[in-house]
Amino acid sequence: MPPATSAQITVEPDVWDFLKRREAQEEFDIYRQIVFEVFPELLGIEVFLLADPDEDDRWTVMFYVMLPTTYPPKRAADRHRRLSELVIERLPPERYPDHVCSFAVTFPQG
Repeated sequence: MPPATSAQITVEPDVWDFLKRREAQEEFDIYRQIVFEVFPELLGIEVFLLADPDEDDRWTVMFYVMLPTTYPPKRAADRHRRLSELVIERLPPERYPDHVCSFAVTFPQG
């Protein structure tokens, strides 16, 4: 369960079907927890499927993390690094050899 926050998480419906087919619901839940933990100031998250441009029929569950425009770039870089560390720690490749989740950070305008 993510920490209490006013941020919204929006998940496109096709994500749920994909996670079920790939048996990746646990990975999704852990990834979501990590994102909320690392970016408590986030404004919202949009979760959608993203096709791999280099590999046919390969998809990623993309967490699109929206941060305030005033968020310091160095802090964003530090948090990005921390999120990557926690993903390796909590979703070790030995147990989750074919990760389906990833993320990107954006700073919405206006």
